[in-house]
Amino acid sequence: MLDVSAIRRCADESGEVVDAPMTIGLVHGDLIPGNILLSGHRLSAIIDWGGTGLGDQAQDISLAWALLGSRARRTFREALEIDHPTWLRARAFELEHAVGAVLYYGPKQHPLADVMGRTLHRILTEP
Repeated sequence: MLDVSAIRRCADESGEVVDAPMTIGLVHGDLIPGNILLSGHRLSAIIDWGGTGLGDQAQDISLAWALLGSRARRTFREALEIDHPTWLRARAFELEHAVGAVLYYGPKQHPLADVMGRTLHRILTEP
């Protein structure tokens, strides 16, 4: 169901920045496609605030893999001037999110398994 060696490699890369400084602030914590509402091509609302709390703000940067293709993700990173340690932590948050969702929702044949499976594929295959 999962490429465990690729997941471990990605997680190991993220371990390189464990001691890097981070910015703590309010985070949504679940910015996946179903929680981001659009009107046309513009953001209209963010829903499902049940996991909101204080945490590493890289957690909400993780939407780059859940919502954006590789070109848009590069533009997003450049526009926000996201440094390497923050980017790796964001990717690690989304890796954990995607693996958990695939394992939980896959056996239930829930549509979220496919959504998060695509996210996991982006994380593991795109630089």
